[in-house]
Amino acid sequence: MASKKDGGKSEEKWVRAQQKAFTHWVNIALSKRSIRIESLEEGFNNGLNLIALVEILTAKQVTKKYAAKPALRIHKITNCNIGFDHLKDPNIGGMKPHMITISAENMVDGNSTMLLGFCWTLLKKFQNLGGDEGKGKANSYEQGLLDWVKKALAGSTYSDIHQHLGDNFNFKSEAFKNGKVFLGLLNELSPGTIDYNSYGVNNHLPNCRDALELSEKHADVPAIIDPDDLASGNASEKEIVLYLSLWYKMFNEKQISFSSQALQSQVTDIQSQLKSLTEENEALRLANQKLSSTIEEDTARLNALRAQQEAMQQKLTEEMELQLRELQDKFDSDKDSKTREITRLKESVAMGGQGSADKVKMMEQNIADVDKEREKLEEELAAFKAQLEKEKAELDEKNKALQKNIAGYNKDREGLEAQFQKNQQDRGKKIFHLRKAMLHHLNNMNEWKVFLNQQGMTYESEDLHINLAGEISVLEHEKIVEHLASNISEEDSKLQEFLKKAKEEAAPAKDSKSKAESSGGDDKPKKSVKKSSNK
Repeated sequence: MASKKDGGKSEEKWVRAQQKAFTHWVNIALSKRSIRIESLEEGFNNGLNLIALVEILTAKQVTKKYAAKPALRIHKITNCNIGFDHLKDPNIGGMKPHMITISAENMVDGNSTMLLGFCWTLLKKFQNLGGDEGKGKANSYEQGLLDWVKKALAGSTYSDIHQHLGDNFNFKSEAFKNGKVFLGLLNELSPGTIDYNSYGVNNHLPNCRDALELSEKHADVPAIIDPDDLASGNASEKEIVLYLSLWYKMFNEKQISFSSQALQSQVTDIQSQLKSLTEENEALRLANQKLSSTIEEDTARLNALRAQQEAMQQKLTEEMELQLRELQDKFDSDKDSKTREITRLKESVAMGGQGSADKVKMMEQNIADVDKEREKLEEELAAFKAQLEKEKAELDEKNKALQKNIAGYNKDREGLEAQFQKNQQDRGKKIFHLRKAMLHHLNNMNEWKVFLNQQGMTYESEDLHINLAGEISVLEHEKIVEHLASNISEEDSKLQEFLKKAKEEAAPAKDSKSKAESSGGDDKPKKSVKKSSNK
């Protein structure tokens, strides 16, 4: 039976473990404001760090006026009460009054017991485990941690402890006693740090020692449990719950880091798409400009050819008709004249009767000459008509060639117009896919905004999807690209500013940790990674 002295030492040991764990937990949260405390008792005694912590946990700013440089005790107490009121606001912290078991006076005085109880309450209230873990069950927070461990170690790598992670999995399970749960979590959080399969399931104490020491060294999870207690099954449920809470916090922080990198990568990809689309859009715009100019020039040339053809055809027709009328008139006139002369000569012959043979012969000769002249005139008229027909045929050939050229120009114009329409459709499709990618990206940004706010990392993004859905539909292609480029540029600037701020806030905490390790490093011998086997 343990003596009272042993019980007192055990209690003191547990208090120190809680102080170490909660100081670490609080510092992870406060690192987002580049704040670090050395102890819970002194870290909250003026209320300012309490206000910063509750703002981070609730992702809401404190609206009440508080003392930024509290010098008097009353100012410090007032600051603490303002922090408590923020937590109790049903629209912000949502904590019931009875959940806050510490008074402002206790906090200012640094009451360790009350502070630890307050930290336990904050841990269970604001360490959101996500999903449905533990809902509707007794001790839902504790059950949520167990469910989270099952999910984290569900891979085939950890098949050696799956038999212990069933429905009866609890804080006294063999997987905790042999240290394999924490070795598995270390392997998941920091792959390559250990060779998980080299640790046998029956090497309880060596496993527990390595798990606790290497986790503090490589995963920044403070060793708050005695490895002997853990290996023997004497570690309390509260100790394991608190230790698992620190593990969950580190997994959560790593997920936030990966999320920020994923957002940055997504922004870079969309910027690359925008740049490519902008270049293609400019090339298409120039091509369309050239096509439009070519279509206009060809149309003007076609219209000019049509007008020229019509004018030539009209002129030739008029000239031919005029010459034909003149020849016809001349022929008719000469024909009438010669016909009258022949008639006169015939009458003279008839009236002369038995005139001299020479006179008759002369008259016959005159008649023959007139007939020859008439035949010659008819031949000339026929030749002229043939020439006109030939010129008309040549004009018809030229007209056909011109019509063929016009048809060719029309076909080229139709091809250019079809190419122009295709270019317009291609640009529309590319801009549609880019807009879809933008909307997907902005939805991701909004989802991560909620997630980051839950972790106390304030990130204000523009609500751009409304603009994209409404305004963009009435813009021209070039304006759409400019609009998308402007939107993603603004979002990228905000994300860059957010990442820069996150890195700046993380740097002081890392430096402080390095100093703390260097100051305490001489008291603790270095330990290499142990590998044991199940023999």
